[in-house]
Amino acid sequence: MALALLEIQPELKKLPRKLRSFCLAHDISSQSRIISVKKSATLCSVPPWALGVGAESTSFEYVLCTVRATSKHGKRPWFDYVRLLGVEGGTEVSWYAELRLLFVLGGVGCAVVRWLEVCVPPQDDVLFVYGCTYLKDVDDGADDKGYDVVKLESIKA
Repeated sequence: MALALLEIQPELKKLPRKLRSFCLAHDISSQSRIISVKKSATLCSVPPWALGVGAESTSFEYVLCTVRATSKHGKRPWFDYVRLLGVEGGTEVSWYAELRLLFVLGGVGCAVVRWLEVCVPPQDDVLFVYGCTYLKDVDDGADDKGYDVVKLESIKA
């Protein structure tokens, strides 16, 4: 199965190096390096519009969202696009990525993502007129071409 997956998704050849860095950064034991690959995951989040308003409101609305990262769903690949939240310089920031692999490592839900950047279309494009943006691949010139391993908890679908 692993060889077939590498044939379909050659970017996973860089997974051992990315996984080593991820384990060091998140203090995951080298003895828990057995990964269990998943085709989908369910994320639970509280969207901004559902937060309680006012002093007496303490209820939240939870939203469940299924995300997929599989080379074969039916007869086609299905790789979802997601938003990740993080903090840079004390400010909350959003990044965007395409899920390429979902897995569990040492009890921690993880994902291999392909980073995307938000771009503003040219002024003569109809998307610009309506205030739309689009996402494109991050090509940082490095050998890994914008792939990384992240914790599932940082993903907000």
